[in-house]
Amino acid sequence: MRHIWLLVAGSVLIAGCGNFGGSLPDTHVLVITDLSTQDEQDYATAFYDGFARKARRFKTMSLDRLLGETTVVDYSGASSREVVEDVMLHRLNDLTPSTDEALIAAARRVLDHANGLKEGQRLVAVILTNGTRNPATISTLTRIVSTIPASGNVTIYVAGVQASNVTALTPVFSTMPANAAVIGTLDSDLKTLMRRL
Repeated sequence: MRHIWLLVAGSVLIAGCGNFGGSLPDTHVLVITDLSTQDEQDYATAFYDGFARKARRFKTMSLDRLLGETTVVDYSGASSREVVEDVMLHRLNDLTPSTDEALIAAARRVLDHANGLKEGQRLVAVILTNGTRNPATISTLTRIVSTIPASGNVTIYVAGVQASNVTALTPVFSTMPANAAVIGTLDSDLKTLMRRL
């Protein structure tokens, strides 16, 4: 079973790389949300509530959801608290089941954004999901992540990952250990993520 969130459990962080304080004028933030289960919906709502207060740090943002076997874009444009709150109110209300194929599509979205960066630009990607242990999915995710340019200007957080899926997901990001973190479902995990954004 799959369900991913991007952040690894409690104290198990692959690495940390977030900037603290101040604005990030050349940074795009990509948030991809899995709403397959009630737990994921609750976690996503909590994340969006905190993220709304951070939105102005980023120049632009894309807010996506997993749906079926793919991803859908709810918003892409200038970053603002108002937009985040609007999406939270109108797009996170209903459960939208998705498969591992959607998770793979999310990883490709991150790769596409990373490949589109220009000199001096940065990407922060946050995938909210319960995670997966499916070997075929893990293999595909690992292959996609390994092709992300090793320039150091891409940071990935997988958050809300169930404890049972953390071990399986952690190796996916072995090619970028200083720029990725798999985070769990505890309140302290969410606070860690908020501090890193």
